[in-house]
Amino acid sequence: MLCALSISTTITISMGEQLYAKIYSYQTFVYTGSYYDDPVSYTAGPIPTCLSDGELCAIDVPDTDVYTMFEVVALGKPVYYAGKPKVDLNGHLDLGTQLFNAKYTSGETDVTRVNDRLIYEHY
Repeated sequence: MLCALSISTTITISMGEQLYAKIYSYQTFVYTGSYYDDPVSYTAGPIPTCLSDGELCAIDVPDTDVYTMFEVVALGKPVYYAGKPKVDLNGHLDLGTQLFNAKYTSGETDVTRVNDRLIYEHY
């Protein structure tokens, strides 16, 4: 009886870890352009060492903040937006709005976490 209880607990924990990893999958993008609200201004990659210039450096966003090919076609966006962050969306909780607020709000820390997103700015 004790052996069966031990096995079921191990299986539940393993399945729970897989579920957590699937739900909370993130992608990192380095800001490489001049327009924070242009998806093309971001390149997938590891977070670089950022200059202390007060500018946007990189973002770490959940998969739901990254355009899929289906979304690009359905929304009539350029096909090269597929795989890029949705920084051009500016609704109340959208990534573009959060980037705007981070960019134009002074006195922030190096990393701002809101809505499961990390925005790297260095001051």
